[in-house]
Amino acid sequence: MSNTFRFLWLFSLLLFIVVLPLAKFSPFVFEFTKFIIFYFFSTILLFFTGMYFFKNEKIELPPRKIFLPLLIFLTSYIVASIFSISPLISVIGYFGSFTGGLIYVLFLGVVFYSGFILRNERKLILQTVFLAGLLVSVYGVWQYLNNYSITHQLIFRIYSTIGQHNRLAFYLLAVLPISFFLFWEEKKGLLKTVYGLGLITTLLAFFLTFSRSAYVVLLVISSLIIYNIYKNYNHYNCYKLIFIPFLLGIIIFGFIFAKTIPS
Repeated sequence: MSNTFRFLWLFSLLLFIVVLPLAKFSPFVFEFTKFIIFYFFSTILLFFTGMYFFKNEKIELPPRKIFLPLLIFLTSYIVASIFSISPLISVIGYFGSFTGGLIYVLFLGVVFYSGFILRNERKLILQTVFLAGLLVSVYGVWQYLNNYSITHQLIFRIYSTIGQHNRLAFYLLAVLPISFFLFWEEKKGLLKTVYGLGLITTLLAFFLTFSRSAYVVLLVISSLIIYNIYKNYNHYNCYKLIFIPFLLGIIIFGFIFAKTIPS
């Protein structure tokens, strides 16, 4: 693979990672704007993937523990689309947003595969995800503070540039482990501080979505991370780095949901 070809492929992927979550400039609804951007960049990435197959004349596959679950998921999606009561929607997705369909999932696979082939630039890709998530989070926190200054409402579910609070919560839920990984692996003091502040900001924005379903998923993910850190680094007591902030977050925001827990 030539350096120019690889650079253009990587540049398209990084631009996609940044532009998609930040898109908030169209007079149309959020979903339509992101729909156009998603399929535009996915088509470009599909072109680079096809050229890669053509030049290398072979197909590289991710490790089995990653590839098999994805294959099972894709197969189930295909079967569900065939036997769906509305095959058209199952294939192209919901009208207006055109997400959730088989075509959308296939394009997601193309995006994932681009990241797999460009794995030598993994850290740069993760840093770009971190940066995009941080910008979304900063805008979301500003959104909350601006609303509070006007209405003095304690509970305001931010949606930032994503357009809907639950979608924002699950987007940030995908960014948080990456932010934590960069913070954990970084050895340089200045960068570690930047990653740490970014992680805290992203976590704060996540809590301000007030998404109970996302909170449950965070609890599960955090439990797994704590278990693995304790298992591998227990002599440093490193699990305290995430256990204590997470516990404080639950205590601070828990009382807000006390009245809504039964629902």
